[in-house]
Amino acid sequence: MSEKERSWRAVPPPVTGFGVLNMPPMEDRELASGAKLHVLNQGQLDVCRVCCLVPGGIAEAENAVLPRLLLSMFQEGTCAHPGVKLAETIEFDGASVQTGLYPHYMLVGINMLNSKADKVIPLLKEMLFTPELASIPFETCIDRLTQSVELMEKRVEYMASKALTRLSAGQDHPLARTMSASQIRGVELDSLYQWHKYACAHASGMHIYIGGNVTDGLVSLVEGVFDNYGVPGKSMPFNIVPFAPQVPQRLHVPVEGALQCAVRMTAPAIPRSNPDYIGLRLLVMALGGYFGSRLMMNIREDKGYTYGISASLNGQPEGSFVEIAASTDAVNVEPLIEETLKEIAAMSSGNFTVDEVERLKSFATSQLASMLDTPFDMMDYHVTLQAASIPQPDYFRCQYNQIRKLTPGLLTELARKYLNPDEFSVVIAG
Repeated sequence: MSEKERSWRAVPPPVTGFGVLNMPPMEDRELASGAKLHVLNQGQLDVCRVCCLVPGGIAEAENAVLPRLLLSMFQEGTCAHPGVKLAETIEFDGASVQTGLYPHYMLVGINMLNSKADKVIPLLKEMLFTPELASIPFETCIDRLTQSVELMEKRVEYMASKALTRLSAGQDHPLARTMSASQIRGVELDSLYQWHKYACAHASGMHIYIGGNVTDGLVSLVEGVFDNYGVPGKSMPFNIVPFAPQVPQRLHVPVEGALQCAVRMTAPAIPRSNPDYIGLRLLVMALGGYFGSRLMMNIREDKGYTYGISASLNGQPEGSFVEIAASTDAVNVEPLIEETLKEIAAMSSGNFTVDEVERLKSFATSQLASMLDTPFDMMDYHVTLQAASIPQPDYFRCQYNQIRKLTPGLLTELARKYLNPDEFSVVIAG
């Protein structure tokens, strides 16, 4: 290595800020079928993603099994491409399928090469409108989902989260419904057929997203495929039931054979429509939303009670709640809970330092910047806006502005208004 190369390697690169961050908007239009088309042309490589948000999620189904089962069945074949023929066609054309389930939507999408779009995009319509709801793939999906649930029910984290949702949303809330092996086995093919007919027959209410290196020809192809989607009529109404959080309490969920315990803590929070919501989200991030947060520094780094502990603010149209999650040895459960409540109380004391706030602002800004990494990341952001029913169309800019305004005084004020350790319920599974 030459002297010049050694000298160059010895000098660290300069560190600069991100500058102003902006999320590129999507181009919106409505198709003849009533579906909303959203276009994001940001890529350079000849790849794209097309995905559909279909109204009808966990809250709208008569049980928690049907939407999950239907998402599995979408990939098991269509009337024109039955059985493995669908998977073989998708794989041969270098494409991949993604699915997702939200409280009020189902998501089905395909990643593909632009050169294969004319072959692949029609498959997405087939999967949604004419899936092969036959007995053999139905039984396969039933078995797969049953085995998955039986495995999850042996995990303390899953059992604690189930109980926490009931405490946060209400015992009988639609979003608190869960699955059991017996419930899955009890679903009949006709019920799945009726759910598909109810959820996917109409294009009105459906949102179609296309992102990547999007050409005019690609947009025309999507329009041509989905312009005549479905039959006339309105999509299903959303079943939005306000949360009815239970009074603060302590709940133990026994899990046979558990080697450790999962601890979950929750408290009601302000809705997304509240002007302080983003500020509260950043406050919760300071509590336990990143590696340098207060809970991580105390519970993990100082006390060694757990490998990881997190805090998050979960907002839905039905309501919002703060969630704290950790796993630990049984002997550390009580000290962990005690120290966590101390940290929550300390946030109201006014002990935020300028250095802590700058670290928080840096992390939060990095999170926003990561949403701009790739065209598909940007597309995911826009999909999430709709799927989570986020009310502000300029939500990205609102977050960026709020991060820049953070001060120790503002965080203290938010903590005194919205974080009260006496309002937290505790779930211990194990």
